[in-house]
Formats: sequence, C-alpha cells, structure tokens
Amino acid sequence: MIKAFAVHNFRSFRDSGRISLDPLTCLVGRNSSGKSSILHALMLLRQSNEYPALGARVPQLNLNGPLIEAGDYKDIISGHDPNLPLGFVFYLSLAPLSRIHREEIPTSLVELDIPRPFEREHLIYGWRYRNFYLKDEQPTRTLDVVMELQFLPQPPFGPTLSRLVVDVPKIGKATFVRTSAGQRIQHWRSYFERMPPKSFDLVFPRASFFPFLNTRRNRLAGRDGANVRRFANITHLGLGEINEFLTESKMVGPFRTPPARRYSFEAAFERSSPR
Repeated sequence: MIKAFAVHNFRSFRDSGRISLDPLTCLVGRNSSGKSSILHALMLLRQSNEYPALGARVPQLNLNGPLIEAGDYKDIISGHDPNLPLGFVFYLSLAPLSRIHREEIPTSLVELDIPRPFEREHLIYGWRYRNFYLKDEQPTRTLDVVMELQFLPQPPFGPTLSRLVVDVPKIGKATFVRTSAGQRIQHWRSYFERMPPKSFDLVFPRASFFPFLNTRRNRLAGRDGANVRRFANITHLGLGEINEFLTESKMVGPFRTPPARRYSFEAAFERSSPR
C-alpha cells in the first residue's frame, strides 16, 4: 500500500517533504498555504493516467482536462521556471502476493488457448490483476519501495516523463533518464545499483501511463538473476498500487457557483437609463 507521497517544484512547493497517508489524513493550514495544491497534484496524475494525450508514446501530463485545469507548465512549476523538473514521489510498503492461477482470470469473451510469457501477462490482464509474486519472501514480511516520476516540458508536446527512479533498499535501485530532447521517441539511459548493468529495458504499452520493465533474459542467471526478477516483480506491484490509488482518488471541491461564460446586462441597462 502507499504510505506517503511528496511533490517537488509544484506551485509553491519546492519540496513538500514526505506527506503521510493514513486511513484518515487531515491537511490543516491557513488559506493559500498549499492544501489544495497537494490534492491538485494527485488529480493531475490521475487525469494524465485516465485521459492520456492522443498519440503520446511517452507518458505526458494532461494539464487541462475534466478533473483539473492547470493552465500551462509555467503556471504549475515552482517559481514559473520551465527548466525545473516536476516530481512526484511515492513511498510504498508492499506485501508478498501468492501466484494467481491463470485459469481464474478471464482473458476474453472467447477463451483462446494461446500461451503467453509470464512476464507480460499484466499487459493483457490489466493492472488490477497484478499477476506477479515474490516467491522468496516471508508471508508476513513487507518491503519498502520508493518510486519517483519527473516531468519536463518538451515543446511542442506537453510535459513528458524525463526520469523514473525505483529504489528497493534491500534489493537494488534503478534510474532511467530520457535523453531524446525535442523528439517524441523513447530513448533512455539506465543506471543500476546493486544489480547488473542493463538489466531492464523500459517499455511503455499503448494506452498505459505507467511503464513496464522488460527483463533481459541474459540477466536472469545465478544469484543476480534472482534479484533482477524480484526487482521487476516489486516494481510492477508498486506501479499497480499507484495506478489503483490514483483511480480511486476523488476530490470534492468548494461548493461555489462557477463563473458563467456569458452574463446578461439588460436589467442593469434599464435601471441606469434616464426616464
């Protein structure tokens, strides 16, 4: 589950610090102190997840949609500095899951007997099923995971994912940095700690805001290979938790009459006209 989150360079927050998420979380402060900005950050991610930009091959923030109208990148970035990255950090505590039997999950209206590789099943079943497991973990043990997504403006496109960091302190850390400036293509540099280099490729399925780690098969041998597989499974579990958390997040705004597009001044004109 998600225990806390943070935002970097969002509106008045250069660094919001770790904001705990408990069953009941209250944000208290003066007017214009940033309470709504915290909620708007989550709504911005949910909007980008549920209403992706048409034709986007890399995750892109949808700044204006049915959930929130944020303006442009300069309106939401701290200090109106377009060179700053916009960051979202999630702190998770994940418990091991048991394997879900494939025959218990319907794949289509007509059952097709087509074998599919285990690593890609979540692309077919969707995030909610999260068909990954941690077979080496103790049933009562939880793992702490930190995931960070950073976005930068990319004219003429919208703010695009530029950096992804996944840190599992007891297993390893992976950092993916997008290096293709000015092009809407996927080219990433990867950096790994406590894991073999080039263990994964970053893949972005169509109609999905969150990426997929494609494990290189030549990295699955030996003890390092077990850690690589565990790291990929944990990453997919964590991204599934974030996706589900955003999908279930809702915001109730103030009960105010929104400004009308047009106003009639006929009555005011009649009162002010001489008789």
